[in-house]
Amino acid sequence: MYKLLFWIVVITGIVLYIRHQMKKRRLEEETEAQPALRRGTTRTVRCEHCGLHVPEDEAVRRDGHDFCGWEHAEEWLRKHPR
Repeated sequence: MYKLLFWIVVITGIVLYIRHQMKKRRLEEETEAQPALRRGTTRTVRCEHCGLHVPEDEAVRRDGHDFCGWEHAEEWLRKHPR
């Protein structure tokens, strides 16, 4: 009986160790796939209208100003004509 219990504990430990290693490897692969997002190096710009900070590649740039969306760009430009 004790031999059976011993082997169940050993096998359970091996299975848990393998699952932990697989999860660790998967997390490392995700980190390598998106290094800029993980390290926080994505440059952000501030919306001229509402002040929200958005990633530079998602921002709307119009007449030298950055906006979080087209609606804010249009509204701000209506209020501040050239």
